[in-house]
Amino acid sequence: MNNEVIKKRRAAEAPSKSLALEAPMSHFDIFLVNFSSLIVVSAPVWLPSLLVYTYKKWKNAPKSTNEERRKRALYRNLLIGMLAVIIVGPHRHHKFGDLINARKWRVWKAWLKY
Repeated sequence: MNNEVIKKRRAAEAPSKSLALEAPMSHFDIFLVNFSSLIVVSAPVWLPSLLVYTYKKWKNAPKSTNEERRKRALYRNLLIGMLAVIIVGPHRHHKFGDLINARKWRVWKAWLKY
């Protein structure tokens, strides 16, 4: 008997709590949540692909003219920069999020509404 009373009480309280937590989401907020989750979830595919693509462009760039040397140096620096961000990047420190005020971004607010 006591369990029935508790279940009825929870059932009566549940809709009011869920309605209080819900916030209206615009179409752009829905797009932001979907797009950001797609980028994060598919990162194991696109990130190594980008690294391989950059490495191949660097390796196949000729060394003859000055312009081609600049392009080769650009690919090399891009590859080194990407590897550095992956290995010791800012995503490993919570203070970086505080530094760039990530909680004020619209994508953060959209995720909280979601």
